[in-house]
Amino acid sequence: MAATIVDTYRPAEYQALPHLDNAFDTFLERSPQHIIEEKMMEVFRKHQVYNELAVCLIHRHFDMADNEKLVEFGALSTPWVVRDENMMGGSVKPRSWIFRGGRMIPYEFGFNEWGQTEVYKDLPNKPEFYTEFNAILQAEGLSELLGLTLLTERKKEGIVKVEKTFGRANIVFTQPDSWSEENAKEAVPAQWEYAPGIGDFVVPVKKMLCISGCICHRGLP
Repeated sequence: MAATIVDTYRPAEYQALPHLDNAFDTFLERSPQHIIEEKMMEVFRKHQVYNELAVCLIHRHFDMADNEKLVEFGALSTPWVVRDENMMGGSVKPRSWIFRGGRMIPYEFGFNEWGQTEVYKDLPNKPEFYTEFNAILQAEGLSELLGLTLLTERKKEGIVKVEKTFGRANIVFTQPDSWSEENAKEAVPAQWEYAPGIGDFVVPVKKMLCISGCICHRGLP
């Protein structure tokens, strides 16, 4: 297998990403949960990256200009004009990637604030993992649906993270686990982490859910 190359941000790739509802419709149609739970889990375990990375549902919530990047700072993600990754004493780092052919292309970013613990770390130096993960995407036809994101914190017991869009801003809220059941028709699973279990066994856990604009208009039965 050819090595996977880590590329730079491409605005056209971001603009081509599906909106949340379209991505979820494709997820339901393709039903790749067993791939996440089996093949992907195995390569995460094999390369010991489950404390650093997670699987994500590729989507976008709104359009952006070519000179903008979607940057997460705390619980808020908004478009920033980033001319230099070093700004205000901190740094803008890639945090989510899509796979296109033999390349990993970042499409979401995070801001590490000066004087604070680094939240968004460098992509783990695991070239064989990226090549094998990409091979699964290619073989299963999932390159347009699933990607990778940094695991910046573990899912905590009893709570779930919920991302909601307001205009051109995404805000992540913390909710009790019961929220998932109460809002099952509106919530879209958007991220899966692999939690260490007994020995070196890992199990996939839904880490984040997304809801779009007005949750009553998702169009699900």
